[in-house]
Amino acid sequence: MPIDQAEAHRLIETHQQRLVRWFYARIRDRDTAADLAQRTWVEVLPRIHTFDSTLGSFFTFTKVWALFALKRHWAETARQRYRAEEDAPAGGGVDEGDDLPEGGRIDQGAAGEAHPNRIAELVEASEMHIELLRRALTCKRLPHEIIAFGIVKLLDWTPRRVVADLSDTSLDNAAAFLESEYFRNVPLPEVREAFQPLRAGLAHIIASYDIDARISRPYTHLAERVAATTVLRDYYPAEDDPEVLVTRWWAAVNRAVRNDLLRLSAGRLAEWLHERGLAQERTNPK
Repeated sequence: MPIDQAEAHRLIETHQQRLVRWFYARIRDRDTAADLAQRTWVEVLPRIHTFDSTLGSFFTFTKVWALFALKRHWAETARQRYRAEEDAPAGGGVDEGDDLPEGGRIDQGAAGEAHPNRIAELVEASEMHIELLRRALTCKRLPHEIIAFGIVKLLDWTPRRVVADLSDTSLDNAAAFLESEYFRNVPLPEVREAFQPLRAGLAHIIASYDIDARISRPYTHLAERVAATTVLRDYYPAEDDPEVLVTRWWAAVNRAVRNDLLRLSAGRLAEWLHERGLAQERTNPK
């Protein structure tokens, strides 16, 4: 059903502050975050008729265009800095080890071929994002928990929506959906590679996973089944609320990744994540 103008403006008004916060978490400047949000809505409005609520949330739809706005901002930031360095007096330039302005490391074409040190910095930031994704997809938890984490944490679904829309979806199809939607938001070729261990793991029977037995014990009735063919509903014990279970699943993966980062607290990845607040735990899923 097409979205009319009133509904379009209602959706934008509802998601305005969330979008500003999304930008602010990446650039740490409130005025710029608000400006980028407005630029995003300029892109979204002409395309809002293509939004299909059966494929994902409106915020997930919006983030596709927000990502483009953010990358253009970072590209312009990098170009301005590059021009400033070119115009600086001899000996007065920026040291090679200096960072780009906050958030200015993702767009890989921002600095141009003439400035390889900046290109290396931008590529490093992309590698950090991919490394975080890999850690989430390969942590010592069962696949249904990792998939729940991905859909709630990475795609911004609520546990209620996961239960309502995906309870009867096979883990293989849920993993394919997660990979496809995440790739829409982060269109880097390494994303596909990062999902390979999860997809490969789904080919095993549950009893074969190399994990703590305490994690897999509730699912002994599935021990001889291929994980890919099970559905989320297979993991709902009768006495528990499915929404609470989904919340526990993604939170368990989140803790595993956070603990992994704490063990690497002196490493570059942990430092980079904490600088940007990306290692913070989401405590109040809607």
